[in-house]
Amino acid sequence: MPFAGRATAATLILLLVLWLAIAGLPVGRVHGLTASSGAYSRPSWALGLVLPEGAKLGGGNDLSWESVRNITVSVTLPLIENPSDSVYATLNVMTANGVVLQVASGIYPGNSTWLVYSMYIADVTQVPQHYTWVLNSSAPRAVPGDSEVISIFLSQLGVWTFRVADTRENTSVQASFGLSSNQPAMVGDQEVFALESYSWDNTTFDAMGSMTLGSIFVNGQRVEGGLYPFADWDMIHSPLFIVGGAAPPQFVSLDVNDSTATWSYSGQWQGDIQGSPDLFTAAAFVLPLVASIVVVVIGLLYVTRKTGPQNRIPPV
Repeated sequence: MPFAGRATAATLILLLVLWLAIAGLPVGRVHGLTASSGAYSRPSWALGLVLPEGAKLGGGNDLSWESVRNITVSVTLPLIENPSDSVYATLNVMTANGVVLQVASGIYPGNSTWLVYSMYIADVTQVPQHYTWVLNSSAPRAVPGDSEVISIFLSQLGVWTFRVADTRENTSVQASFGLSSNQPAMVGDQEVFALESYSWDNTTFDAMGSMTLGSIFVNGQRVEGGLYPFADWDMIHSPLFIVGGAAPPQFVSLDVNDSTATWSYSGQWQGDIQGSPDLFTAAAFVLPLVASIVVVVIGLLYVTRKTGPQNRIPPV
């Protein structure tokens, strides 16, 4: 094959690998709940749990997202009060038409209690993203260390609805998301629960103790296996969406068992983020592939010039 043919073939193969890698990226990022309309100087980060299609449920059943009508978690809130920026324990579900539903227990600077926040994002690929608020700073008012039960479910009327209940106070709030179209859940890997925050200050978390997810129930059946942790994009997993706009700091860790998870403070970290984490994440993978294409082409040029035309096989 002439040099031009070899170079073109190699380039096309590497470009195909690049395209397949990019095609495997998640649909989009959910950049976090915020009560402010102003721009944040830094995005939110999240350390989450992904519930994949086919995960193991009680009774020996496998999860089928298209049949999900209710997803409920039991969580013990961390010992965080008066954070440097907002912190959330957030439950998320993506519907078949790409709408991401979110409900969270959250705490803001200057506060010592956790309140309820809810919103939905009609299109996570839209830039900038548009958030539709459903509930902002609602009771029940939880204190750090309280246990809460958080649910997203289709009501008897077929409408996506959420509920948050505080087990200590025995109080709750429930409301519809108010969607004009209530599609079933989208099939795929969904980042259903996450610790999310706009705070990059380790002193916000150094006395947090732990945030514990005691259980996840799908349609009343407990999840018994298949959960995996997710901090940022990787080559193995491809969730439908990613909570948070940046990879999390290294001072918070996540330990996942078959059906439970624990978030804890793991020590000091002096790093920082600069620029766009989304671009850095893509560049960290794309640039080596581009460099590989360049190396292959240069190498073929060198070999061809060194061996001369006598080693070329003429086309048939």
